[in-house]
Amino acid sequence: MSNGNSYRLCSEPMPPATEVVIVDVCFLQRFNMLGKEPCALMMAEVISLHGSSYETDISELSVVDYCEEVIAECDFVDHGITDEQVLLWYSNLPTNQQQYLRKLFKDGADLKLLFRAKHVSGKAMLLSCDWRLLRACEKHGVSHACFKMAMLSFHRDQCESILDNKEFGTDAMRVIGGKDPFFHFDNTRRCHHCDQNGKCPARVF
Repeated sequence: MSNGNSYRLCSEPMPPATEVVIVDVCFLQRFNMLGKEPCALMMAEVISLHGSSYETDISELSVVDYCEEVIAECDFVDHGITDEQVLLWYSNLPTNQQQYLRKLFKDGADLKLLFRAKHVSGKAMLLSCDWRLLRACEKHGVSHACFKMAMLSFHRDQCESILDNKEFGTDAMRVIGGKDPFFHFDNTRRCHHCDQNGKCPARVF
């Protein structure tokens, strides 16, 4: 998919590792924290590393008030999951799993993202900065990444200058004592939710 720019950050992009990338809206917010220009340059390319088609909750995306033009160019489509589908799946889960999910999620929006990722026909990647959703992905065997891991993957696999160049605003991610555990590499207080074995590269970057 095109990001609307006349050039790419990398001239030889790698093929997506997955077929469908499901994006939680809170993940997109971290691009805005980099600044308007980096957001325009990187959003579509970072997401495209993880999948060839982009899905999200369009109702939640419709209230976003940042990077609107860039988001529009990403060609997101709605995941299409209904309340009825999720309720049927949920009702057939073992009681202990129902209790776990009920405690974890405050509403059904994130549960729909999890359901969609589990039931993609093919490979799927879920991008989120919600520790509850990432934790559920870990438990249910769904491929997932937070913003830090997605950026690190892009840095390592396609553009080694991304995290070392102030032009992209990523120096903000290296701030010592940063408060956002899904944006600041120094803050690892939420990492244990989706990296119980302590092996995530973004945790020690």
